[in-house]
Amino acid sequence: MTSCNFFKLLAKAIYDNIAESTDELAFRKGDILTVIETDTSDLKGWWLCQLRGRQGFHYGVWWLGKRENCFALAE
Repeated sequence: MTSCNFFKLLAKAIYDNIAESTDELAFRKGDILTVIETDTSDLKGWWLCQLRGRQGFHYGVWWLGKRENCFALAE
């Protein structure tokens, strides 16, 4: 097993969200999303997230987030 020296940011949705455009991410309260990008220059305050293989944007201030150590599996 090899290790990596970065963290991934996870965010727990605190309410249901219905995507209003194809760029937004739909999710349910309690879903755990992986935050890919928090500095989306053209979309101040919006985060790029991933859930179950889908990516999309959502406004970042509505999250309860946490950091988690990443790990890499041996090949």
